[in-house]
Amino acid sequence: MSTIQALQQLTKETEEFQKHIEQRGKELLLQATQELLQNNPQVRKLYWTQYTPYFNDGDPCYFRVNDVNALIEDPEKIKAYEAEKRAHEDKQATAKALSAEQRTKLGIEIEEWIEPDLDSLCNDEYVGTYSADKKRAKYGAVWDDIIEVANWVGAKANESTLETVFGDHVKVIITRNGVVVEEYDHD
Repeated sequence: MSTIQALQQLTKETEEFQKHIEQRGKELLLQATQELLQNNPQVRKLYWTQYTPYFNDGDPCYFRVNDVNALIEDPEKIKAYEAEKRAHEDKQATAKALSAEQRTKLGIEIEEWIEPDLDSLCNDEYVGTYSADKKRAKYGAVWDDIIEVANWVGAKANESTLETVFGDHVKVIITRNGVVVEEYDHD
């Protein structure tokens, strides 16, 4: 084998290995996020943006993956929602026990409960370590699981995998239903 053939073979092996790493990275990331979401129903979704900036004050523009956010149920909002729903059910039980004439006389109406948008019971949280103790106190141990995924996504070594898997100038949204990749317009 000539030296040039050895170099060509090395290029082929490098490309195959890169494809393997990218595919395996995608599989493991999706598996990790699905495990997190399935084991922690209070986490509704994880998302981040990734793109190459158009301008960087004259410095070269390089692809980057931005911070991860999590949409996670707020325990306080859930508690308030449950109390409001119980109060509504109690009021409606009382109203239904009255005759139509009594309800009219008292100005009481039978009202159907309208479920809120479940996302309204959530907080959109930036995932970072700077307030991990505070967020862990609020959300419990799930916060550590979220940070682990965010740290993997945010690792510089994984940027090329994420770019290859999801693309450039995109917002990546991971839910229990899978991954949605949307075009992302940035400055």
